[in-house]
Order: sequence, then C-alpha cells, then structure tokens
Amino acid sequence: MPSKIYRLILFAGGFLSVSIITYLIFSFQKDQIDHFHSQFYTEGYNFRQYRDGEKIDISHFEAMDGSRLLDVSKEELLLLFVVDPMCSYTKLSRDVAAYTKQTTDHLHMGYYPVMFVPNPHQADLTKYAAVIGFNDVFKWDSHTVVNEHFKSMPTPAHILVNREGLILQVWFCSDRNEEVRKRMSS
Repeated sequence: MPSKIYRLILFAGGFLSVSIITYLIFSFQKDQIDHFHSQFYTEGYNFRQYRDGEKIDISHFEAMDGSRLLDVSKEELLLLFVVDPMCSYTKLSRDVAAYTKQTTDHLHMGYYPVMFVPNPHQADLTKYAAVIGFNDVFKWDSHTVVNEHFKSMPTPAHILVNREGLILQVWFCSDRNEEVRKRMSS
C-alpha cells in the first residue's frame, strides 16, 4: 500500500496536470475568439471590404421629388446610409448618422440615406428623413430590379462608393449601447 506522502504527491501531480491542460485548452480557445473579433477592431472598429470590385448602379437612387442622387451630389466619394423606415435600429442610430455627417462634411464626401427596399406601408419619407437627421431619403427606382443581397442587407448600414458605384467598404452600425455607437461612428 502506497504511503501518504506518495498519495499526496500523486494527487498534487494529477491536480497540477489537469490544471495545466485546462489552462492551455481555454487559453487556445480564447486566442481563437480574440483573433476572430480582432478582424473587426482597430481602436474600436476596422471596417472590412464587402465585395472587392462589386458595383452598385447608383443612378437608380431617386429622391421624393424625382431628382437622382448623381444629379444632386457632386462629390467623388459617396457614403450611402442604408436605412429602412421599419427598422428601429436606424432610428436609434441617428446619433451615429449625425456624427458621421459632420465627419463626411469635413472630408468633402457626400452622405446620403438610401433605401433598397420598397417603401413599407407607404411611410412618409420626408418625415422619416427629418427623424434621422436628413432632408430626404433616396429610394431605389421602383422600375429597376435591385440585387437580392442589397435588399436583404441589415440596416442601418453604410456603403462607401465612388461616383461609378464601385464599393470600397461596407459596415453595419448600430448597438443599443450609446458608447458602442460612438465608437462605431468615430
């Protein structure tokens, strides 16, 4: 029969081995989780490219008065704020839009709210635009088919394009936490 000291050493060795193995397993999993999230963060958020080289024919966006986005805008870079009047997160994120609007003005970029989806329940887009801090909302021309992944895009979202509609970046921007929304918009 093993002595008490031998059993104590055996118990301590077993406990230490299990502890080290557990630590290594959880340490490895944490690194994987941190690595996954790191692709989205750089001092808050690092926005990745959506589809390199994909284009949106932005000539299909029209205002309530029938004017076209490309006729109204003169800037080389356009930041499209993808909205949906039925999306509560879009209304919640009007602070993101306000801050982003200041930044785009400073950078001489166009910043426009756009809708890919049909106007749900014939919402008053003029009132809706005012609620989210704009004068108008540009909606997709109802006579033209929109690509399915733009119609199903979560809102609110931002799409950075040039005047030819080349997508440079896409990111989604909402959270219930105001501090997180501030980081997103900055």
